[in-house]
Amino acid sequence: MAIAYPFVEVQLDDKGLMPVATRAPGVVAIVGASNGGAVAANVPTPVDDIRAVTEAFGAGPLARSLGVALKQQPSPSKVYGLKVADDTRAGWSAAFDVLSGVADVTIVAAAERPIRDFAGNALNIPAMVRTHCDENSAGGQPRMGVVAIDPALPRENYAAAVTGLLDPYKHEFGRMVVVAARGARYAEGGDADVAAACAAAIGARAPETSMVLKSVAGFRIAPDQKFSPGEIKALAGAEVIPIIDPMLIPGESLHFAEGTTLGSKAAFKYIDIVRLLDDVDFALKANLVGMVGDARITRAGLNAVRRTLEGVLDGYVIRQAITSYRILIDILPILDKPEASWTAAEQKLVRDARAERVVNATVIIVIGPAIHRIVINLQPTFAAA
Repeated sequence: MAIAYPFVEVQLDDKGLMPVATRAPGVVAIVGASNGGAVAANVPTPVDDIRAVTEAFGAGPLARSLGVALKQQPSPSKVYGLKVADDTRAGWSAAFDVLSGVADVTIVAAAERPIRDFAGNALNIPAMVRTHCDENSAGGQPRMGVVAIDPALPRENYAAAVTGLLDPYKHEFGRMVVVAARGARYAEGGDADVAAACAAAIGARAPETSMVLKSVAGFRIAPDQKFSPGEIKALAGAEVIPIIDPMLIPGESLHFAEGTTLGSKAAFKYIDIVRLLDDVDFALKANLVGMVGDARITRAGLNAVRRTLEGVLDGYVIRQAITSYRILIDILPILDKPEASWTAAEQKLVRDARAERVVNATVIIVIGPAIHRIVINLQPTFAAA
């Protein structure tokens, strides 16, 4: 049999087969105290059913919170449990420090640690959730924290009392979500962990999904504890999400009455906007990182970068997460022209880019936000005689 060797030698270059990094957008981590189980403290452990929760963490706050998180339908892509070594600032700090190393986490909650009036030097765990999400997001690992108002907060002057508790948890870039479900209790008794349930309900949806009127399960609210229309408006106006049982939705079920974050910038007011931007940010980085060190600052090289960006963003357009996009690569329009026609300023831009090996690109995405309110003007008239 004739063979090609030594005239033709074929070598396989498998670089093009390298997978692109992907991230599930709804990975929830719940940190809390545990009374037992096989898993040691400060060991992040994925759980996917109640049996796994019991084996890993026994009983106690963490187990109960993981249980209500796993009851959500649909369910998040992954749920981590993380046991604190002890209920001290040092114990919680160590746990959150470990959690910073779990790269796929996007939503964080603390087991049965609601917002209340923290007197003196009381341990404010919701504030630690905020700090954790702030530091990780600033470091390039975006996360959102979900915390709840204490379900035992009394009814009298409820909205005013809640509003007075919010300042320590506000985040400029919408990294905190605050929910309220007065009197929320598990079916078997005990105050429910509304934050854990809502964190899982948020994580279960695609990033671009508005949370308005999405369902949350695993606990009940007695009729005498449900919010009045005035309270719902006051809480939503303060960017706290009331959990309600809407009369217009058949049956008994609990739903998000709003979809806002607790922030100070209007651009990051809604959960779906923050989550979508985080998801796009990760997808662009994951798809472009393989081009670093290989793509050239030439017309062909920058067009390859542009095509990669288009491939990522087209996926978001197809699933209607964004409406459209525009890509601007600073020196590509110059490289598209004959070099002889470049002005002195254009020559300098190209020379500087090649000397510094830095290319600036701007991606403009157009988002069609979800409807949160429909205003109907009903104009009755009498029929003519």
